[in-house]
Amino acid sequence: MKSSLMTHTISHSDERPFKCPICLKAFQRKSYLMQHKISHSDERPFKCPSCPKAFKSKPSLAMHKRFHSDERPFKCPSCPKAFKIKSHLTSH
Repeated sequence: MKSSLMTHTISHSDERPFKCPICLKAFQRKSYLMQHKISHSDERPFKCPSCPKAFKSKPSLAMHKRFHSDERPFKCPSCPKAFKIKSHLTSH
């Protein structure tokens, strides 16, 4: 309980006690630092089940997987068009 309270308290402050030893970027949580450290390596742990591609983050894999499907989650509020990528909706 004490650990959870400390983590929660840090989330409301500017304190960032977890520093990357490579670029010195700091994070509020150790898990954020661990995810960030992947950006400094060639590791791509998130594999696409439909093709040979692999990605450094889960969100990147999720976006890529849309190209293998007909999913178009970004819908235009003014017309019937929908897009696979949010930036395509924005530029539309």
